[in-house]
Amino acid sequence: MKKKRSIIILAVLVLALPVVLFSCTSCGLFGGNNDNDNDYTEYNGTDWWGLDNWADFVTDADGNRVTDAHGNFVTRAPQNGVDGYRFVTDDAGRRVTDNQGNYLVYPPNGPTDAHGNPIPGGGTTAVGGANNPTQPGNQQGNTTTTTRPPTAAATTTTTTTTTTTTTVPVQNVSIGPASMSSLPVGGSGQITATVSPPNATNRTVEFRSDNPTVATVNPSTGQVSAVNPGNTTIRAYIDGVRQASMPVTVNPVVNVVGPNTVADGGTITLQARDQNNNLHSAVTWSANPTDWVTITPGSGTVAVTGRRPAGWTGGSGQAVVTATVTVNGVSTTSTHTVTITG
Repeated sequence: MKKKRSIIILAVLVLALPVVLFSCTSCGLFGGNNDNDNDYTEYNGTDWWGLDNWADFVTDADGNRVTDAHGNFVTRAPQNGVDGYRFVTDDAGRRVTDNQGNYLVYPPNGPTDAHGNPIPGGGTTAVGGANNPTQPGNQQGNTTTTTRPPTAAATTTTTTTTTTTTTVPVQNVSIGPASMSSLPVGGSGQITATVSPPNATNRTVEFRSDNPTVATVNPSTGQVSAVNPGNTTIRAYIDGVRQASMPVTVNPVVNVVGPNTVADGGTITLQARDQNNNLHSAVTWSANPTDWVTITPGSGTVAVTGRRPAGWTGGSGQAVVTATVTVNGVSTTSTHTVTITG
């Protein structure tokens, strides 16, 4: 009787064993899928194999294990079939894929911090396939991934704004006025430039003198100063390219000084002086009409003797005495009127 009862009990246990195994597998006791994720999972600490047997925990600066929003421990998964690679995840813990569906992972020997966590920027590699369950990185079950950098590591987009600038070229430059083409020594004047079209992009003109010993020019204002007798050219430049020019002659200054009257038969002396009242050393003298005076040139001076024309019966007459000075190839003439009295 006892033997028959033992056989009955053994049969009941054998029949109940599949039900128990199925129930325990469903609840995760023997390592079944214990979460609701599809492409990623976080381990919840109830796996049959034991968390400490394989998991590589992510820890904070104090060495405490990091958990996700659901309280599950977050670990790296060097033993989950991806040969030591660690998945890149987004803020929700989901594995990041590239534009071809491949998972992005950190290299197995990439840089880590003091706790062994991947350092952002250490480089990523695409493995597996999001839609291929036979590829590494797509296993389901109680595997987990490391936390990713604060910003998405999959794609970086840079937007560049280009501004187009239209350049209006200079078509013509003119300088003037024409009255500035001749100046006395010590004189000055203003040269101006006209740029066309009026909306040209660069309208900045620079002035230069070919011979600053004759005349200088302010490069930005165009103010000209005559220095010595001679010739030079004032030029206008835009961007260092010559655009316009104007010849400028600087004339010597001649002032004839002396008496304005001379008696018939008497003599006076006239002098030719420069702008500094210095006597010119080389002067060409002439008189018109010569019937009223006789001139005797000296060094910068002339002796003028009054004489009535032969047979003259009227009153006094006049003669114009002219002094011509040439310096550096430039000549200046000055006149002086003399009255001859009876």
